[in-house]
Amino acid sequence: MGYPIMPATPAAARPAEGSEIFRRMVEEFYGVGHGRHSHGGGVWSPPTDVYETHGEIVIKMAVPGIQAGDVRVVFNGDAITISGHRHGTAEAGIVSIRQMEIRTGYFERTVLVSQPYDGRAAKWDYDDGILWLRIPKAGGLAARVFGIRLRV
Repeated sequence: MGYPIMPATPAAARPAEGSEIFRRMVEEFYGVGHGRHSHGGGVWSPPTDVYETHGEIVIKMAVPGIQAGDVRVVFNGDAITISGHRHGTAEAGIVSIRQMEIRTGYFERTVLVSQPYDGRAAKWDYDDGILWLRIPKAGGLAARVFGIRLRV
């Protein structure tokens, strides 16, 4: 682990709205609003673990099948948003579908952290379908908004 994060080309990062983040967290926790996360479109949220060590904040996200440049991280104060796109594979000759659980399309997950961090010194790794984002803790406030694009 430990690839440096390459800065993204400047993009308009939308500011995190506290109420929007809270609404999404409640929806994800209670399973509300699953219609938005369907295969036909909308946003889906990959399984994500977030924890702290003595020196860093660790975000571990299950996103198998993503491609190079398909993931973006936006650091916005206490909100860290990881988003991207997982492409589906079209199978020729499907007559009927019995079950479809592997989500494709646009995904996004915002995590809230109360610990100040240094997003510019963050490192990432992608191994066996798991995206690891390791963000060093910092002494000051993390108030600037900036984004990065990961090259997996």
